[in-house]
Amino acid sequence: MSQVPILDKYPKYTSFLRRQSIEKLQNYEKALAQDLSFNMGVIGAEEDISKSELAALIETVIADQIATQPISPQLVQDRNINKKEKSDEVEQTTETEATEKVSRLNQQRPKVSLIKVKKRRLVDLALSTIVFSILFVFVAAYLNHTNKKLVHNGDIRDRKFLNLVKSENSLVYKVDIEKDPIQLAYIFEEASKKIATENGDPIQFLIRAIASEKLMLLDQAEEDYASYLKFSGNGANSKIDCQPVKAEQDVYEKLESLIDSYLASRANGTEDLTTLYLTQAKAVAEEIAAKDDRTGLDLIEFYSSLPERSTKELLRLRERKNIAASTAAIDQFREMISELTYLESAFHKQNAEVEVESIMFLLAKFLMKNSQHAEASRIVEEYIPITERSSHKLSEAKFTFLKGEIANYKGNAAIANEFHTKSLKQLKSLSHTDFSFYPLYAVVGRQATIGDPEAALLQGSSALSRSFSLLNNSKVYASFGSIFAQFQGTAASNLGLENLSEAYLKLALKIAKEQKLNSYAIENQCLLAVLKATQGKKNEAFDLISKTYEFNSQDPQAQMSAQAVISGYKGKVFGLLGNYGDSEDEYRKALGVMEKIQISNLLVYAQNKQGLAEALWLQGKKPEAREELEFAKNEIIKSQQELRLIEKPSRLKKYNFTDKSPDQILLLLDR
Repeated sequence: MSQVPILDKYPKYTSFLRRQSIEKLQNYEKALAQDLSFNMGVIGAEEDISKSELAALIETVIADQIATQPISPQLVQDRNINKKEKSDEVEQTTETEATEKVSRLNQQRPKVSLIKVKKRRLVDLALSTIVFSILFVFVAAYLNHTNKKLVHNGDIRDRKFLNLVKSENSLVYKVDIEKDPIQLAYIFEEASKKIATENGDPIQFLIRAIASEKLMLLDQAEEDYASYLKFSGNGANSKIDCQPVKAEQDVYEKLESLIDSYLASRANGTEDLTTLYLTQAKAVAEEIAAKDDRTGLDLIEFYSSLPERSTKELLRLRERKNIAASTAAIDQFREMISELTYLESAFHKQNAEVEVESIMFLLAKFLMKNSQHAEASRIVEEYIPITERSSHKLSEAKFTFLKGEIANYKGNAAIANEFHTKSLKQLKSLSHTDFSFYPLYAVVGRQATIGDPEAALLQGSSALSRSFSLLNNSKVYASFGSIFAQFQGTAASNLGLENLSEAYLKLALKIAKEQKLNSYAIENQCLLAVLKATQGKKNEAFDLISKTYEFNSQDPQAQMSAQAVISGYKGKVFGLLGNYGDSEDEYRKALGVMEKIQISNLLVYAQNKQGLAEALWLQGKKPEAREELEFAKNEIIKSQQELRLIEKPSRLKKYNFTDKSPDQILLLLDR
C-alpha cells in the first residue's frame, strides 16, 4: 500500500503553512528543533500530528516554496545554516555555492505560465476564504448560544484566535461548548488562579473570557478578551464587545402596549388605527386565553365597550399605572402607597375592576416594603379567591407570591417556600411572563444563602441573562439584575469560589450604582468588604466598609434600615480583622437601630446579638458575652432548623463573624 504524501496527509496544516513566509516557517523549524512547546492548534487545525511529522511537513513546504518562488542566495545560505544547527552532518554552504545552487534550481524549475500561477493562487485564496468563513460562523454560533452575542469592533486578522477557540485539543473548546454553569464556574476559578500565579498566560485570559461571557460577567469577559489579544499579539488594537441579546416583548406587555395605542388613537379620532390596534389586541388576548388565563379577554371586553367620554381619563390613569409598575421605588415606599391608593379609587370609579386587580397587587407589595404586613396580608387574602374565580392566572400567581413573602417576613421559611414554588409553577405554565423573576428570586435567594448553592448558580445564571436582556425596559429589571448577581456571588462564596464570588458582587454593585438602587449598593459593597476580610486583605476590606455607598432617603424607616445593615456588616468586618472593640461598637449600633424600627427578621437580629457576644468574648468580657449569647441562642437555633442553615450556613450574608455555634462558644466561655 503506497504511503500518502505528507502534503496530502495533513491538508489543513499544509494550507496554513503555505500561506506563511519562508522566514516564519524557519522560525517554526527552530522552535521544533529546540524542543519549544507551543499549541498545535495555534498554527494549524484540529488534525492530530506528531512533532516529527510537523517538522517534515514544514521542511517540505519550505522546499516547495524555494522551488516555486524567486529566491536569493542569502536565503539559501540562511536555510543551510538552520540545517547545520539541527545536524553536524550537513555541510555549510558558502555564498558562492549558494549562488550556484540558486542557478541550478532556476534552470531545473518547470516553466509555468505566470497566468496559471496567478489563477492557482486566486483559487487557493478563494477556497481559504470560504473555509475561514465557515469556521467563523461555526465558532460564532457556539459563542452565541447562551442568549448573548459578540460584536467585533476592530479587525482581528490573525487566524490564530479562531483556530485556538475551535481546536478540539484545547481547553477553550471544552469551555465553549460547556452548558453547565457549575463546571464553567470552576473553570473560571481555575483560570483566575493561573492568571494570578503564572504571570499573564494569554491562554488563561481566553479561557476565562469565554467562561465569563457564558456566566454573564460581560465586563470581565471584554477585559479578558482584550488581555488575550494584547498578550498573544492577535491584534492589540482589536476589541470584542459582549452584549446580551435584547429580549422579545412579553405577551402581557405586548397586550398592555396595544391597549395604550388603541386608547391613544381613539382619543385622537383616528378610526383606522383604532380598529387595527383593537384587532391586534384581541389576537394577543386570545393567545393568553389559550393558557387558561382570561385576563386579556376581560381587558378587551371592558375597553372595547368603553364610553367615548372615558377614553382620555383611562388613558391618563393607565399612564400613571405604567409608571408605578415600572418603578423599583426602593426608597419611596410612602409616595408609592399614596399614588397607588389614588389609582385604585380612580379606576374603581370607572368600573375598571381588571385594572383595580393589578393596582391592588402593587399596593400590597409596597405596603410590605413599608413593613405594613397586616394590611398587605388582608389584600392578598381578599384577592386570591377573586383571581381564582375570574381565571386570572397571572394575577393569581402574583398574589400567591406575596403570600409567600408574608410567610417569609414572619420567619416561616417552609411555608414561604411552598407558596413561592407554587407561584413559580403557575407562571411557568403561562410560559410567557417576566413576572417569574419575583418568585424565582425568592427561591434562588434561599438556595444561594441557606440551601443548594449549585442549584442557585444554575438557575441564577439563566435569570441574570434574562434580566440583562430586559435591563433597558424598566428599573424593575435593573434591580433584579443586581439581586441575581448578588445571589451568584453568595452561592459562589459558599462553594469556595472566591474569585467568581468577587466578580459577581462587583457586578451587583455596578448595576446598583448605575441605577441608583441605594439599598442594594450598600449591601453589595458590605458583602465585598466581608469577602476581602475573610481573605485577610485588611486594607481592601477596611477601605470598602469605611466608604459604604451614600444612602439618602426622605423615608426615616428606609434610612434606619440601611444604617442597621451597614453597622451590622461593619461589626462583622472588624471582627474578622481582629478589631474587637470596634466590632462591639458597630454591633451595638446595629442592634439599637433594629430595636427602634422593630425589625421583623429575627434571625438577622439574633445573628447581630451573637456577633456582639463573639466580640465581647474575644475581648475577655465573658459575663457580658454569656448574657448576649443566651438571649440570641434560642432564636438562632430555631431559625437554623427552620431555614436548614445547620449544614450550609451562608459565609457572607450572616452577620456574626465566627464559624462557631452558640453552644460551642458557651463551652469556651466555661473554660
